[in-house]
Amino acid sequence: MKDEPGEIDMQMAGYAIGGAVFFACIVSALIGGEDRTFQVMLCLLGGSVGWAAGIVATPLSEDEKSKFSGIAKAFVALGSGYVIGKIEGQLVTLVSGLIASNTATLAFRVVLFLTCTTIGFLFTLVTRLYGTTEQEKRKKHEARLLGQAEEILEKIQKARKA
Repeated sequence: MKDEPGEIDMQMAGYAIGGAVFFACIVSALIGGEDRTFQVMLCLLGGSVGWAAGIVATPLSEDEKSKFSGIAKAFVALGSGYVIGKIEGQLVTLVSGLIASNTATLAFRVVLFLTCTTIGFLFTLVTRLYGTTEQEKRKKHEARLLGQAEEILEKIQKARKA
């Protein structure tokens, strides 16, 4: 008999709760508001944005870290300069119209999107940070160390030949 839940048990409970909340968002999108298909798409987009953000926030290697850093810089440069400059007027008009027309629907959609984004982010974050057992982490670490040792050995052998 277990005295306390293990790491895997707590992780599975988190997935179950998160899945239930995501399901509740989809159901809410289907039964509330005016354009149900659009609201479901907002949920799916939110989950996808959260998933992508979770991957970028948790690089598993130095190689991923440098790649993600470059990608993030490109998105920031693109978003802060060119895109905002080109669509600012249309965006302000669109958002002003949405706010004036139906504040409750807009708030509902924002909550759906942000909730699904958060769930997608947390699922990815937990999986990438805690999804492996200690034994798997140890094996990956040992493999990385062996790879580094092989590279050093190759460099030493090349230096001896030269």
